[in-house]
Amino acid sequence: MGRGFPELIRYWREDAGLSLSKAAAKAGITKAHLWELEDGRAVNPTIKTLAGLARAYGSSVTYLAHLAALGLPDQPTPKETT
Repeated sequence: MGRGFPELIRYWREDAGLSLSKAAAKAGITKAHLWELEDGRAVNPTIKTLAGLARAYGSSVTYLAHLAALGLPDQPTPKETT
């Protein structure tokens, strides 16, 4: 079963050794918004938010958009696997 978007972005943040504050600053979003995304309370992130998260975690907007929409895959890496 695939991981959901909230679990994956939390995993990537923790794997990078970033606090909520530092990860949010790198992504250009508020700490509260990142917490809401990781907790599953905020859904349908904007392209701007996805772009910031992609930048913060070394991923692509396209990959994060797919994850946000589909909640895939089991693979925990923030990199595209094409």
